[in-house]
Amino acid sequence: GMVHWALFDSAPAFDGEGAPVIAARSRVSGPTLTATVHDLPGGRYAVRLFHDSNGNGELDRNMLGIPREGYGFSNDAGARGPASFEEAAVSIDGDARIEVPLR
Repeated sequence: GMVHWALFDSAPAFDGEGAPVIAARSRVSGPTLTATVHDLPGGRYAVRLFHDSNGNGELDRNMLGIPREGYGFSNDAGARGPASFEEAAVSIDGDARIEVPLR
């Protein structure tokens, strides 16, 4: 399937009131996906992603609104619902690795 992922540099953008720094889709065929971003200025960033396992371009949810496909946030945020930018934000200054486990 495809993993839809986005990198944000502010709470308003993370909350949908602005554009992400990067929004992309990456094909995944194994247990790990690696995406590399070059020339990113230092700052605070948050990642949000979901695994579009059925290829419909959306994060499918059940009748209660709970995701039926894998999703995740940087900083392993969102254990009790959607993460905020502050919960998911990580500081980047130079090369960095951000791991986002799927729920």
